Amino acid sequence: MLAENDKRRGFRESSFDQGFTPKEKLYNRLFTYNYIRLLCEKNLSNKSVSEALGTTQNVTARWRRGHIPSPRLMQKLCNFLGCDYGEFFKRW
Repeated sequence: MLAENDKRRGFRESSFDQGFTPKEKLYNRLFTYNYIRLLCEKNLSNKSVSEALGTTQNVTARWRRGHIPSPRLMQKLCNFLGCDYGEFFKRW
């Protein structure tokens, strides 16, 4: 809902504003693509990543299928691979 000052300035809400949601599938695809790319560049497997992060192989296998890790695991993953958070969401 727009504030009264914005309405006086001529700003109006649109249907786009009402139903805006981030494109989650796009972010999942970007993460998966860049995760696999980084593993291939560093010649790593799911097993080595899961052992280094202290998780199971099922968790790291889900990342290859489009799931995004929790913030805690994402931080560990960034530290392990030596990259920043944005590296996983770069456009190809």
